[in-house]
Amino acid sequence: VPNVLDIEQLQRTLQTLLEYHDAFRLRYNTNNNTQYYDDKAKAPALKLLDVSNIASENELDAVLTSWQNDFDLEKGPLCSIGYLHGFKDNTSRIFFALHHLIVDTVSWRILIEDLEKIYKGGSIDLKVSSYRQWVHEVKNYPSSHEDELPYWHNVISDLERSNKTLEAFATPLKSHATISFDEELTSKLLKDSSKAYNTEINDLLLSALSLALSEVLGNTVNHITLEGHGREEISQKLDITRTVGWFTTMFPVRLTAYNNNGEENVLGDTIKCTKELLRQVPNKGIGYGSLVGYHDNTLPKISFNYLGQLDQAKNHNDKSMWSVASESSGLWIDDDNKDKNIIDINGSIINGKLKFDIVSNL
Repeated sequence: VPNVLDIEQLQRTLQTLLEYHDAFRLRYNTNNNTQYYDDKAKAPALKLLDVSNIASENELDAVLTSWQNDFDLEKGPLCSIGYLHGFKDNTSRIFFALHHLIVDTVSWRILIEDLEKIYKGGSIDLKVSSYRQWVHEVKNYPSSHEDELPYWHNVISDLERSNKTLEAFATPLKSHATISFDEELTSKLLKDSSKAYNTEINDLLLSALSLALSEVLGNTVNHITLEGHGREEISQKLDITRTVGWFTTMFPVRLTAYNNNGEENVLGDTIKCTKELLRQVPNKGIGYGSLVGYHDNTLPKISFNYLGQLDQAKNHNDKSMWSVASESSGLWIDDDNKDKNIIDINGSIINGKLKFDIVSNL
């Protein structure tokens, strides 16, 4: 935030925000594995921190970690909100930590826009369709889309081979890596790179991943789990453009990389192949979970998630606007949280810069 906020006004703003979005009341019943709305859910108290009293980034990280380490799927809380002030440049930060059960990438954009609009005295739009209504539509999806099953069965027909190849390279220890582009290169990727083959950004990113996996694992074909925003138009009755919740879809993609064995245009052919296979995915993968299911061995152990431009609506030249801060917000995954994936790749664009974080057991 470009200035210091009125705390009482911020508290009123947050109260309005939390009452408006039903997702803040979502809880999980582990006895029957169902998600439900808890009418008795209470809004979390606003935490306050004067960062001028913090000696180091490590100390700040420890404080922010402590603010989000008491989440409870069954009883709550599932979110934590804080206000950080005392920065030397007279800016401030609003800290949000939300469990993935109640929020996805698009939800973050909705919350940021609503938060700023309410605080500045504006009103937010009338409610649209609820997350509960969306769940009902996804549950009924197989009744009219059984024709997708042969496609999905074909995609995963050789999945076991891919996973076994990957497992042969795995070690018990996690490794971390970061790939980042500056603003100029990010801009070229978004605006110029698509001209050669009329591609979308995921076509290019997954082509690069396909070639990299082929080089590392020695396979020309490698399966990945692709995550999507999940808000596909599967029902004309619903409007979920402003609904907060976890809509994320996960589905397998069978990447094929061309190699240098006599091929003249390795990169170009791989891009065209990747583009074509992504266009063939039925309804952008929304049906895989309800048709096949997320069981053991039904998803590849490489996860790829490009979250898009998290600050897409912002004008970088307008310093008065609120924006996503590309700063550490504490430890957001517990060390005891075990992931079945061997490679996790998550990327986004913040402040005009593309950044990918890679966690693997390679």
